[in-house]
Amino acid sequence: MNERNLEQEKLDGEVPKELQNELNKMQRRERFYTFAVAGALSLALLFGFNWYRAQQGDYVPFSYNNAVGNVSNSGGGVFSGGGGCCSTGGASTAPADLGTVEQQGLTYYQQTYKDADVTAEAKDYGCHIQCDIVKDGEVIKSFSYRDGQLSEI
Repeated sequence: MNERNLEQEKLDGEVPKELQNELNKMQRRERFYTFAVAGALSLALLFGFNWYRAQQGDYVPFSYNNAVGNVSNSGGGVFSGGGGCCSTGGASTAPADLGTVEQQGLTYYQQTYKDADVTAEAKDYGCHIQCDIVKDGEVIKSFSYRDGQLSEI
């Protein structure tokens, strides 16, 4: 564009098209960088918060409970107000024999719910032992075993 056309466009009160295109590019870049920086800061804040909670020892991730079909937090995590043995890092005082826990859970379930067509699976989580009652391949009831006591989860 020569100087004379540029002068004429200035007099007409319009911004030259070349200048307008450059301004539009700059505005798009500015918006992109603003959102990119805001997104990066949000992620850093989220990861930092989760790291901090993990260092405190009271963060328990969410889990899916097949027995009742809902998402829950078993205690002590970011969104729960309760505590739990897992959130405090307590040591398991349960017997080392998982077979004994499975038998106790199975006996309790069969006597309480009058259903003999089930099996039991026990797993040591360190702070407690969990005994799951399984029917047709699905967990239908879970018990926590700690200090010699069964309690429903």
